[in-house]
Amino acid sequence: MQRYELISLIGRGGMGEVYLAYDKACSRRVALKKIREDLSENPQLIKRFLREAKIAADLIHPGIVPVYSICNDGEIVYYTMPYIEGFSLKKLLKSVWQKEILSKELEEKTSVKAFLPIFDKICATVEYIHSKGVLHRDLKPDNILLGLFGEVVIVDWGAAIFKHAKELQPEKEGEGFSIFDEENICYSSMTIPGKIVGTPDYMAPESLLGAGTSEKTDIYSLGLILYQMLTLAFPYRRKKGRKPPYRDVVLSPIEMAPYRKIPPALSQIAMKAIAVDPAERFSSVQELRKVLQPYFQGEPEWTTRSILATKNREYWKYYEPILLSYYFPVLASSSAQWYNFMLSDTEVSPSIRVECSVAKSSIQEGFGIFFSPSKEEFYCDYGLWFSAQQEQLSVSLLKNGIEIRKESQSFIPQQSRFTFSIERADNKITVFVDQTLFILHIDYLPSLGKHIGVIIRDFQGISDIILLENIGALCMSCLSVPDTFLAKKLYDQAASSYRKIRDSFSGRKEGCEAQFRLGMTLLTQIEELGGDLTQALSAFDDLHGEAGGPLEYLGKAVVYQRKGSFVEEIRCLLLALKRYSQHPEIFRIEDYLCFRLYDSLHKHRSEALVFMLIILWIAPEKISIREEERFLQVLHHKQQATLFCRIDKAPLQFRSSKMELFLSFWTGFALFLPELFQRAGDLRDYQAIADIFYVVCASGNQEAFSQFSEALASFADEVIFPESLHNQRVSELVLFVKGLAALQNKEYGRAKKFILSAPFTLQLYVLDLFSLRAFIYEEVEPFEDLLQDIYSRATQEERRQVLFYRIQVSLWNRDRKQAYKLLNKSFLQNKRKEESSEDLVLWGYYLALTGDQAAVKAHFSRCQCKFGKSALVGKCIEDDSLNYLEGLVWWEKKMILFQSYFLLRCLNVSPQQYEEYRQAYISMEKSFFG
Repeated sequence: MQRYELISLIGRGGMGEVYLAYDKACSRRVALKKIREDLSENPQLIKRFLREAKIAADLIHPGIVPVYSICNDGEIVYYTMPYIEGFSLKKLLKSVWQKEILSKELEEKTSVKAFLPIFDKICATVEYIHSKGVLHRDLKPDNILLGLFGEVVIVDWGAAIFKHAKELQPEKEGEGFSIFDEENICYSSMTIPGKIVGTPDYMAPESLLGAGTSEKTDIYSLGLILYQMLTLAFPYRRKKGRKPPYRDVVLSPIEMAPYRKIPPALSQIAMKAIAVDPAERFSSVQELRKVLQPYFQGEPEWTTRSILATKNREYWKYYEPILLSYYFPVLASSSAQWYNFMLSDTEVSPSIRVECSVAKSSIQEGFGIFFSPSKEEFYCDYGLWFSAQQEQLSVSLLKNGIEIRKESQSFIPQQSRFTFSIERADNKITVFVDQTLFILHIDYLPSLGKHIGVIIRDFQGISDIILLENIGALCMSCLSVPDTFLAKKLYDQAASSYRKIRDSFSGRKEGCEAQFRLGMTLLTQIEELGGDLTQALSAFDDLHGEAGGPLEYLGKAVVYQRKGSFVEEIRCLLLALKRYSQHPEIFRIEDYLCFRLYDSLHKHRSEALVFMLIILWIAPEKISIREEERFLQVLHHKQQATLFCRIDKAPLQFRSSKMELFLSFWTGFALFLPELFQRAGDLRDYQAIADIFYVVCASGNQEAFSQFSEALASFADEVIFPESLHNQRVSELVLFVKGLAALQNKEYGRAKKFILSAPFTLQLYVLDLFSLRAFIYEEVEPFEDLLQDIYSRATQEERRQVLFYRIQVSLWNRDRKQAYKLLNKSFLQNKRKEESSEDLVLWGYYLALTGDQAAVKAHFSRCQCKFGKSALVGKCIEDDSLNYLEGLVWWEKKMILFQSYFLLRCLNVSPQQYEEYRQAYISMEKSFFG
């Protein structure tokens, strides 16, 4: 022992004591285990102690602490091992016993999801030792060490034995004894030397009755550990003299802890592992691990529940023809279409995935999959209707027989089959076709559909239907009863039940979820009655500061969304993201954002771009590569109409800072601009900084402009990079910013000096920004002066790029001859290109100079289909309500207001008529939340 210096006692077991010691020879800390002094004279226990050390030394596995050395010098018997910093599983379990409220950190550490990987490592270690012919015989939380760096190791091999070895018997009967401590939960946490080897609470019934040991005795102990992990409780307490309990007095994990998210199948696995009859347990740890494998993947996985043979009536509860137009008139293409309807005999769980493939020929007249409550109400709840016609695949989402959403995409003519996947889980319905997301829908009202219904005309082209369950979500919930009330629109009963659950689980996750659903119940009830939806906000106020965290803001966001208050909805979502970024429930905010993105993409494009920006910022992984391509197509025309995108010839990447800036520009959403500026500054990407200044000035955000100008000045002199590294030099960028500041202060001479010293690209930015300000505030002369100076210094190619602004000035000055000349020059310049919306508007201005309103209206109406939003400029001639601007993206709306104002000026109408548009434009010179 001279080599080791004992520092402190770590723990005491049935035979030994473990110390933290310092190894002087190796200059390291070790764990030293020696036999207890009160047992050091017992030869039988010394043999057992040495056998423990030898078994541990022979086993090599990450879940077993290796043995450095074994010493038996006749006086002191000990062995040494690596010292692992950490705590026992028992300590972790004990930290939550009899506690009503857990801290966020402790709740996460003791969740079922957190425990399962630990249990897998324990099982892997036991599977290994069984393969080496060793039985541990004292598996319990006290002997499971959890290291600070993810280690999970089994310790204390004092009771271990080789499978076929004979147990060492005590020399004297009196050497066996039992320990009972009233303060402890079980007999003792120590192995009982002598008569009983192991800890009674964790011993299999047959071992307590004196029968032999086997792998199944270790499996029983593993089952008890799993039970405790699932429930945070012990299934029973054995008392002295009592017979072993039988299964009928042991509650299942779900019954023991109904508030824990325990999948029923996992509960059954634990009960099988602790079966009283060894024959009913798992045959091996390998078998136990195999059935548990899907649970060890972190995120829950889909596993096959059953396969429904579409051509075999045995799988279907009902199988009969129906008249489609009677139940779904919106779907039927004729009034006399009969379809085959089947309703599955199998009931499905709330979390279900349906997969099948269908030939194109079989769905040309439609094919439906429904989540049906019953035969009589098969059309109630949710359903999907698929149809393929004229190289277009359409997917309709139905609820209660009404089409609430429809998406369509083209497919190649050669495609002969489609693969469908429909997921219903966690308030979401997700539809994939050939692995492409078609529909994402969120509904906080519970679903009643317990059967799968199928409607199709031709069964020949449909495969068998595979039903998969989300095993990580198959948990019984105390919320199921009020959920059923809510789904059936029994709002008062649902609210009453939710309140009871909230009060029963006050401050806990279950109580918060009940309060959230109570708020959704009240919101739905008020909405049906046509009342003031903001009355439901108070229900979500009660979640403030509770364990539910983000649910307060999620509920309020839903209220404002249904009320049509988009800005308030965004405020709530951003508050949740800011305050609860690390909260385990934050994924629900992210899911809601994704739902709103896809939902608004076809309804309110302006809202969709804001959601796209937020998702790119906080959870870009939520958008797949396929969806990226789709979104880039949606944004293509806006990209062409954005100056800083046209100047940069490189394609706009979806996951990039430039895309975030692009979306900020079009939406007027300036919240992320400071971070984008900081990112560009850190990279010394001066072109990106120039783009940011352009966006800030275009939005009229004076505060951000001042803040960024000061930041630019502070780091401009810090590091000088070679010119070749950046498109813009920092000195040129400083001149550009000084020029913009001088323009804002109307110091036009000073501004011209700075701007003319900057490169042409930055001069073009200034012209674009200055033109808007000059015409809106009717200060065109300084702009015309700057334009002429830039034009005179420009190359031939650069002059082409400023032609647009020269045409604007000619039109403003009502110089029809010059305007016509320049317009024809522009036309010849772009004759090989597709006509742009800018050309459309400029020619409209020119026609307006003639005073012929009919010609102007005809011009814009003729181009309406081709140019979309730009064609709205002509609306100002006959509609001064501005209602037609609703739904436009922020920058689109701003440009339509400017162009309408300019057009009316060219028409020479009364100032009162165009002043409305000018003032509306000026009112938008603020940030998104201005």
